[in-house]
Amino acid sequence: MVSAKQMLALNYRDGCCRTPGCGRTRFLHAHHVKFWGRGGNTDLDNLIMLCGTCHRALHDDLFTITALGEQKFEFRYADGGVIDPAPPTEGFADDLLRGDVPDDAIVPAWGGEPPPRSRGQRHPRRLGRVSKHWSSQSESVVNNRTTLAFR
Repeated sequence: MVSAKQMLALNYRDGCCRTPGCGRTRFLHAHHVKFWGRGGNTDLDNLIMLCGTCHRALHDDLFTITALGEQKFEFRYADGGVIDPAPPTEGFADDLLRGDVPDDAIVPAWGGEPPPRSRGQRHPRRLGRVSKHWSSQSESVVNNRTTLAFR
């Protein structure tokens, strides 16, 4: 059983679901990496926060978690491949200056050209605009179906 102080420490350390790429912050569960019933300790080196979806996926053997010690964990797919940790979505500029992020990481590969359109496709900027011809529409009934004609 996880104590209230351990839950506070887990929430402070993890802050969200620790599964790479998840990041959910609500309905989190404290999970014993090595099961308590199989001799796993209830300490921060063996506890990790998971959302309900990831917790179920873990128990359905879709991935595994290994405790590496010093409150570090490794995630692996069911086939044994390592799940790389997701990069942080927030942080300090010092992290960028350390050199962990390549210089061209935020340089777009797109040169600004408009995307190709198929013939007859409306221009994306014109979607949702009312055409001036729509104001002069008339309604007719043919074979019990209402149709709109635009002039």
